[in-house]
Amino acid sequence: MTRSPLRSVVISLALAAVTSSATLSIAHSSDGSEAPDAVMSLLSSLSRDATPDRVVKSPIAGLYEAHYGADILYVDAAGEHVIEGPIHEPGTGRNLTKESANSIRRDLFDRIPESEMVIFEPSGDVNGQLTVFTDPACPYCQALHGDLWEYMDAGIRIRYLMYPLVGRDSPELMDAIWCSDDPTRMMNRAKSSGSRGANLRADASCDSPRENHIALGKALGVTATPAVVTHEGDMLQGYAPAHEMIDRMGPMEP
Repeated sequence: MTRSPLRSVVISLALAAVTSSATLSIAHSSDGSEAPDAVMSLLSSLSRDATPDRVVKSPIAGLYEAHYGADILYVDAAGEHVIEGPIHEPGTGRNLTKESANSIRRDLFDRIPESEMVIFEPSGDVNGQLTVFTDPACPYCQALHGDLWEYMDAGIRIRYLMYPLVGRDSPELMDAIWCSDDPTRMMNRAKSSGSRGANLRADASCDSPRENHIALGKALGVTATPAVVTHEGDMLQGYAPAHEMIDRMGPMEP
């Protein structure tokens, strides 16, 4: 089920609490200078505490986009109407809302350094990239990892971020993976054993990026693992066979 942008007003409050102590702030502030006062006033009336991450002009004259994570609300310039849902351009077939949401996701991922990810690299040319929120105790995450050879053969990079949802010991297990000297080997070990990999332990002094990854996942509305985001910004929550994921991806820009 798609998460309603209106509910994101409430979710953004929880996100702000999570990110306040993290090294990465997901929400990028905006003073709303592009938007008329009427637009900002209407958005403020939706919640006295939560504000959108950014308000920008939409591709449609007279409409403004309010971004809550990767969710989008449209507000007319007079501040009289709020529009929820995708906007299509029939002449071209473009989904303008999807394009904006994909751009937001790409921007948010750019804020996470790759040094904080566990990355599996194909040996040849890179033809695409998937960024995956994962939990080693999640059976469908294990299934996706089992398809790794197929992704590597197709030239698809796999970038893992931690999102412990399933296993009781998943947070500590994932810290151990990220803090090890060989994270890819440890990821393979954990994914092959699932929750039984909980005998892995992280050094207490390790600086884990877990809270940053959780904050990013919440900003993107991740509610299940694996949650997979393509290099284009499309997001799928749940498992799909590798050939289906590869077929749905367009070419990767050089």
